[in-house]
Amino acid sequence: MAYAVVLIVRSEPGPWVKQSVLQHREIDLRITESYEAGFKLIAKGPCDLFIVFEKANDASLAEFVERLVFDLQNPNLKGIVVTPQKHPVLQQKPVDECLDPAVTLEEFNAAVAAALSFPVRAHRRHRVRMPLEAAGEQGNLTAPMSSVNISEGGMLVESTGELPVGETFTWSFEGAKDLEGLEIPGKILRELEEGRAGDLRLYAVQFVPDTKERCAFLANYLEKTS
Repeated sequence: MAYAVVLIVRSEPGPWVKQSVLQHREIDLRITESYEAGFKLIAKGPCDLFIVFEKANDASLAEFVERLVFDLQNPNLKGIVVTPQKHPVLQQKPVDECLDPAVTLEEFNAAVAAALSFPVRAHRRHRVRMPLEAAGEQGNLTAPMSSVNISEGGMLVESTGELPVGETFTWSFEGAKDLEGLEIPGKILRELEEGRAGDLRLYAVQFVPDTKERCAFLANYLEKTS
């Protein structure tokens, strides 16, 4: 199922927008900088959600929303507006959420998910290549491995050899001084066929839930460096 989203960018969006749920493969995103073009896209459809990033003192936003209300008269239309403006028209349908420009990635994703009834990941994924080592009760994994992406909840691991699905290992992260000594237990959940390249294998690893402080430390480091 694809979700049709119209994004109208009238001010600089948050630096994380390219990493938000809007980049999901099930979202058909159409982007414009013009209210007129945005209105035509919404009117032509399909449009499950419109999103506007607007500056502080531009009356065009309220006029645009009023035009949606009176010209389209679509009770199912949903919208999210990111602006410091507090105009009364932004507090009623079709605007479902009026967010401050200081909104976080998690808050923005949550607003989009609520509007679309769309499932989003609980943790942001950071695309980072980092050599890995894994120690287990029966010995260490010897195949060369590296991360493909990492989140607070787990990671995608690329390996030159087969890894034992279902087993838990203690993972360490090589090449980053700030992560020296950091070890996080994680279970190899499954091998992924999608995205494989040649003889390389991909595995999904889930971090053990009772290591939240170490996972949060890792996520904070990645947030600052990626």
